[in-house]
Amino acid sequence: MTTHRITLLAAFCAAALSAQAGTTVTSAPYGAMTSSIATSTAGLAFPLSSDVFAGRISANSASTLTFETTGLAAALTTGEKYYVEIVSGPLEGERFDLNTATTISSGTATLDLAAASNSTSNTLLVDVLAQARAVVRPHVTLAKLGAMFSPALVGNAANAQADGVRIYGGPTGQTTYYLRTDGTWRSSPTSADQSALVIAPDTSVIVVLRSGSKQWSHLGAVRTNVFRKKLKTGIQSFATGFPLDLSAVQIGAFVDPLEASTIRWTGADVSAQADTLRVHDSASDTYKINYLRADGASWYLTGGSTDISATPFLPAQGALLVGRQKADAGYLIIRPFSL
Repeated sequence: MTTHRITLLAAFCAAALSAQAGTTVTSAPYGAMTSSIATSTAGLAFPLSSDVFAGRISANSASTLTFETTGLAAALTTGEKYYVEIVSGPLEGERFDLNTATTISSGTATLDLAAASNSTSNTLLVDVLAQARAVVRPHVTLAKLGAMFSPALVGNAANAQADGVRIYGGPTGQTTYYLRTDGTWRSSPTSADQSALVIAPDTSVIVVLRSGSKQWSHLGAVRTNVFRKKLKTGIQSFATGFPLDLSAVQIGAFVDPLEASTIRWTGADVSAQADTLRVHDSASDTYKINYLRADGASWYLTGGSTDISATPFLPAQGALLVGRQKADAGYLIIRPFSL
């Protein structure tokens, strides 16, 4: 059994805020997410962050950013992985992986826009970000995920006895990474150490606990800008970017006639032909499939007959998959609370 708790706090304010859509805060909120997880599987996502640098961009090239203030290089740690998130301006919500080594050595924010990166866009027009505000945030990695548990996760040379993490992605679908006795993370005894593997903000995971019950804690700042997800065709890992349970309506999962037909959500009365939102169920270790109906607005659980489009069935602390008939490289989730 997994017990969840989410608390949002206004900065410098002792009052806890209700973790529901519609919450209004007057300053940047801080969040605390915790779960008591029994020996089983449990879905997790990581919408909170610990910003290491924030500033206004004065100019940008096709792969670098110049901030009005200095200090970025000094704020970074060699070997760590970071991303830049744009929090204002026309590209609000875009995330760009940071080349840590080059940024530290040059003092200029240097981006990694390669196709294999976690950047939400792989191209950048010169000075399109001028006067936009941005924050630099550390990526969650397998090693950092392991440090979120108490008591600590336990490694083992045998996969069947080791604590692990399943991540859905790539052409092979789901990959399980196991913690070894030497503290490394590997998908098989002979594979390379994946401790530094990035778990992107738009990705959720399934933790497999074999060593006993744990307490998971995730602390950090709450995102107050729109959230970007580059949607591809097919099934892919998904996270909403916010520490609130959300509905399909709140994430914009409906057919919008104002959008180009080539990127719209797809509804059908047969789930195999429709876009889907899949929610991991820890008890059965399977995904419950919800699909968009042919009317383009209603969402049904497969086998169900009740519209749940306005029900917050997408958990902030859970593993989600989205299945799309069409790609949408510019998909956005609007902030689900007021400031």
